[in-house]
Amino acid sequence: MHLTEVVHIASDLERAQIFLQTHNILRKTPPNCPTCERAMNEIKSADRHDKVIYRCPSHKSRKMSIRAGSILSRSRLSLSDFTFGAYRPQAE
Repeated sequence: MHLTEVVHIASDLERAQIFLQTHNILRKTPPNCPTCERAMNEIKSADRHDKVIYRCPSHKSRKMSIRAGSILSRSRLSLSDFTFGAYRPQAE
């Protein structure tokens, strides 16, 4: 992957999220609610740093970060910054 591709991916939060999910850094499927075991929904949340959270469809107050359970769970880096930081140039 070339630097221009990384810049394109990291310039958009949604593209960065999809890229990190594709590379198994973030989970690909929503987790189950710890209360009712139903699959949580991915929803937009303007007040969150990543702009997306998981929320239980039955227990609306049950929310979970998209970073939960990943190496980014305690990181203050944005998803875009992490994508840039994980980039390693390939030898040509």
